[in-house]
Amino acid sequence: MIIWGYRREQITHRAGCCLTELFADLFQFYFSLFVVFRIVVLALLCCAMARLIPQRDRHALLLFIICTIVILWPRMGAAQRMHMLQNIGLLLLLLEARRPQTSTPRRLRTISSFADQEQWDMRSNFRFEANELFRLRDALDLPRFRLHNRAVYVGEEALLVFLARIHIPGRWYKIRNEFGGSSSRLSEVFNMVVRYLYFRFCIPLLQNLRHWAPYFDVWCATIARKSEGAVDFVFGFLDGHFNTCCQPVLRDDGGQLAPDVLYSGYYKEHGLKYQHLTAPNGLTIHLPPPFVGSTHDQTMLTQSTLLTELAQIIAEKGRHYCMYADLIYSLSIYCMTGFRRTNPQTTPAQREWTRRLNGPRTSVEWCIGKVGTVCAATTDERQQKVGLQNLGMIYSTATLIANCHTCCYGSVCNQYFETFAADNRLTAAVSRRICHARRRARGRHGCIAL
Repeated sequence: MIIWGYRREQITHRAGCCLTELFADLFQFYFSLFVVFRIVVLALLCCAMARLIPQRDRHALLLFIICTIVILWPRMGAAQRMHMLQNIGLLLLLLEARRPQTSTPRRLRTISSFADQEQWDMRSNFRFEANELFRLRDALDLPRFRLHNRAVYVGEEALLVFLARIHIPGRWYKIRNEFGGSSSRLSEVFNMVVRYLYFRFCIPLLQNLRHWAPYFDVWCATIARKSEGAVDFVFGFLDGHFNTCCQPVLRDDGGQLAPDVLYSGYYKEHGLKYQHLTAPNGLTIHLPPPFVGSTHDQTMLTQSTLLTELAQIIAEKGRHYCMYADLIYSLSIYCMTGFRRTNPQTTPAQREWTRRLNGPRTSVEWCIGKVGTVCAATTDERQQKVGLQNLGMIYSTATLIANCHTCCYGSVCNQYFETFAADNRLTAAVSRRICHARRRARGRHGCIAL
């Protein structure tokens, strides 16, 4: 990095030379009296320039130098004073150039403040219009978040920071210009919102299949109508998704993340795998925690709790339900697959039956793709850092936001299955009931510090 024509290495060297000349001017008349003091100060100065002294101690050292200058100023001549002032000015200029600007004055930003700006496009920056953002704020009901430095962010501002970050892939300086504050503070707010949404909404909605059991009959009828009566007990579609991440490297504590475990020989990349179960209304209804990139899709289904939860629902309701997936999954009583067309034993009737169900099954690909479209930060490989970020929580909250976006604006699945109004009204009503229950449990104006 070049600052004012100098590289960082040159700036460090010139600052050390200025400090050395400064102390030479100060003690050239009193070398016999301050020889030990001069050696100690020069040693501390070298350590400070070598970054062996913390930043707060460097400020104390600079204050000590200024006090020493004030004491010895009356005993210096005019030439020594002028030379010393030149070195001090150059030293302060170089130190200020070496200090990066990491924060801007914070200002409270709300939905109304962004909506009042004519040049600000809410849909492009937050993926929601102002009216829908107010609905989303009331539905999620985020509390106030208290940071480690005792700064407090209200729920509305924290929601905007979260939406801006998860939609805009890149560095924090783009968001810092709008919200103010430092990048570390905004990152802490983002992580707090992610943890809050994950434990309050993702676990009850995306890892609990029993929550969606009352709508299975409606979804089975919708799939049966779209598949021309091919099957009447399939309620959803199952598929795995590989999300690329950075290659793991050595950590600071000396430990090492196994890069071979995250590497997928099929995709030829490092990443994590997620298992999506989607419904005809365009929502992801089940998303277990992520698996390593080398995990097979059938292994993800076996190790997750999806089959156990589905078996309990079937036993309670007394009716058989099944999922439909591609040929990579094994055929079972809970997961149905089509017939392989290249198999010479497949009959024309079986090929026709597979064709009728493969069309609706494509909707699971649309739902997975919408998560990356609405929350583009999840598709940025440079920001997916295993061991430094909780990628499972971030992707789960991104799926939750994609579901909210579908409830507000619909999706391709709603147009394909013609199931926008009824199902999404039911989903919104269920979300409101969960919000009211959470609100009664923890209080309306609680302040959370995760």
